[in-house]
Amino acid sequence: MSEKAQATVPFLIVAIALFLILYLYLLPLPEKCKLLPELKECKSITEAEVEGRKEILVSESPGFLAPQERYAIYNIKPAEIFNQEEIEIATILENVRVSKEWFESDEKKGVFSIREKSKEVRLFIYVNEAQGKLKVTITPRASYIIGGKGIKEIVIPSSMLDELNIVRLSVSTPLTPFQTNYYEIEKVIVKEVYSLTEHVIEREIEMKQNLSELNGSNLFFRADCLTKERLTVSINDKIIKKETICGEALFGITDNIAEKNKLVFSSDGNYIIDTIKIDLKFEKKEYPIYYFNIEEYKAVEEGTIFAMLKLEFDSSEEKELSAYINKKALEIETNKLEYKTRINDYLVEGQNSIQLIPRKEVKIKSLKVYLE
Repeated sequence: MSEKAQATVPFLIVAIALFLILYLYLLPLPEKCKLLPELKECKSITEAEVEGRKEILVSESPGFLAPQERYAIYNIKPAEIFNQEEIEIATILENVRVSKEWFESDEKKGVFSIREKSKEVRLFIYVNEAQGKLKVTITPRASYIIGGKGIKEIVIPSSMLDELNIVRLSVSTPLTPFQTNYYEIEKVIVKEVYSLTEHVIEREIEMKQNLSELNGSNLFFRADCLTKERLTVSINDKIIKKETICGEALFGITDNIAEKNKLVFSSDGNYIIDTIKIDLKFEKKEYPIYYFNIEEYKAVEEGTIFAMLKLEFDSSEEKELSAYINKKALEIETNKLEYKTRINDYLVEGQNSIQLIPRKEVKIKSLKVYLE
């Protein structure tokens, strides 16, 4: 290093030290005490006195603020309403021999069940060889006698059957003790005709929004009508529409909507209902606007006076909100109990305004704008 450069270094150090001393000397006492609390003149100053030296421009307690919601849409699971006949076929016995002598008999049993909405049951008995009469007993009310070879059909009303039924096959007694009556049976088939129905479909919908600010609500869906029967639409036990609906449908339900809702579609016909939606529209929320004047604007603009925004919260949960200072957004995200920042660049000469708009629910204990 040259002798000239070496001579310059002490000068720079002295100059920086003199600048810092001058800066601290000119610094207002409250700020000086924040940086150097051990100074003698700071020993007697209290926090209240420091606070009292600030020029308070706004001091409010906004309290609980909820975010603005303009629209909400609830998508609801599709619904299918139907009324149709179905057929179920089951084999309950195969390759069996039923016989009867005077002192000995060989009977056979088969089991089948029917549905609650069974309309008719038919029993088909495939007989290859036969001698005598075949008795078919299901219940005391359903007992039949058949004879001969071939396919034998027995029609049994569902009203004469139980949910679970036992088919008993037995043969009549022969005329002499030296004879044997018998039936060689290939198979026994049960054919059941039953109704498959779903007349009523219910959907539960719970609203998450504050409905006191609701401005309008609609129910929308698209219906494929496969029959001419009417479709009944109700919400919270009040019928909205009862007619044949084919294609898109839109109904106003503002007066019927609640926090917990039951949407019901019902019909004696066949409908496929999809694209079911409930939309909510809310009134525009008005958040308070706080006004204040800046009389020392030049000092604020030059930065010799700090304009500060201070917020105090009731919890350490994550807070998200926007502070609109003269309609310019200051985005705030914090999990601290206190938030403080300079806002010199947001202010204008004369009247100013600040408005807090939350992006999440938040409780603000204190809002202050002050000069220091």
